[in-house]
Amino acid sequence: MNDTKTREHIIALLLQAAPHARVAHHIRGRIRLKFAVSAVKVLVGEDVAGSLAKIPGIRQQKFNPASGSVLVEYDPAVIAPDLWEELAAYSGGAGGDHLRERLAALWDTAVNGERGR
Repeated sequence: MNDTKTREHIIALLLQAAPHARVAHHIRGRIRLKFAVSAVKVLVGEDVAGSLAKIPGIRQQKFNPASGSVLVEYDPAVIAPDLWEELAAYSGGAGGDHLRERLAALWDTAVNGERGR
């Protein structure tokens, strides 16, 4: 998969999984997301940890399928902490375009060398 297709696939996966997620714990630079059982239909067959690792600003991630949670350590200078909160609050439908743009900007800023978007 080329970079653009990979980016679009990961963004689509995040937007599909977001309505099934909630923030279990979040401090600047570290977040744990818990997924409802309904996320299985979205995440089945996906390399969740591998996909997260490709997102600019992700330092480390650990997906635990048994507990339905993912622990993400990230660079808050690259990924604004409120983006995680907005993503977890997304229930599908309205707001998806805005989130898609913010997520795509992560890759754009990484390529252009900009920080803090």
